[in-house]
Amino acid sequence: MCLIITIAIMLAGYNFYEHNLYTQAYMSFGFAIIPFGFFIYRLIINRKCIFGNSKDCNKK
Repeated sequence: MCLIITIAIMLAGYNFYEHNLYTQAYMSFGFAIIPFGFFIYRLIINRKCIFGNSKDCNKK
C-alpha cells in the first residue's frame, strides 16, 4: 500500500513539473524519494529471501 501511495505521489510530482509548478514538484519528489529509496534498499538487502532459495529468512 505504501508503495502504491509513493508511486502516486511521484506521478503527481511529474504532473506538477509538466505544468511548471516546480516548487510543488520538488516537494512531491522529496516526499516520495524517501520511502521509494527505503523500498529499493530493502529489496537489495532481502534479495535472497525474495528471489533466491533461502529457507530461513528470519535468521539474523
